[in-house]
Amino acid sequence: MQSARARDVIERQVEHLVCLIDDLLDVSRITRDVITLQRQPVLVGAIIARAVETARPAIDGCRHELTLDLPEELLTVDGDKARLVQVIGNILHNAAKFTEPGGRISLSVRREGSSVAISVTDTGIGIPVDQVPKIFELVYPGAREIRKLFRGPRDRPGARAKAGRDARRDRGRAQRRSRSWDRTDGSLAPAG
Repeated sequence: MQSARARDVIERQVEHLVCLIDDLLDVSRITRDVITLQRQPVLVGAIIARAVETARPAIDGCRHELTLDLPEELLTVDGDKARLVQVIGNILHNAAKFTEPGGRISLSVRREGSSVAISVTDTGIGIPVDQVPKIFELVYPGAREIRKLFRGPRDRPGARAKAGRDARRDRGRAQRRSRSWDRTDGSLAPAG
């Protein structure tokens, strides 16, 4: 029994290290402007399923409730499946990471004209309104401050409760919304 648990821990840690190395390689490719997208028609439901699968250990580990609101129609986008899974998985993982244990995370998908909108909301600490425009920067400068607010009880007693109170007092709701993607011309580009 204990060896099975140890094996599970090792497997999760190896997976985590592989993701970190992949992310570092991606940052290197982006900074050198050599990233290549493998664009093709992709089912949005398949992207969501894979992203949820990658974030599920973090969500379950914090005892969060995950709600999915997916349309019955099959929606497709022209995009890089691996990158889209990575983006949505990262958003879900961050929602799990910055939400109090036992919190709620919701993911919804809907058609908006010729675009597909994917929205993730949670009951987490949120992002200060003045920091929202900066979150898509390669190195987000506010991340350190947010992590300081959200240290666990082992790091600093009461930090989570204080962060929760502060966030509820002055946040513009803990909402992370992905961008709508326009596919009217056959490409995958931010709408608007």
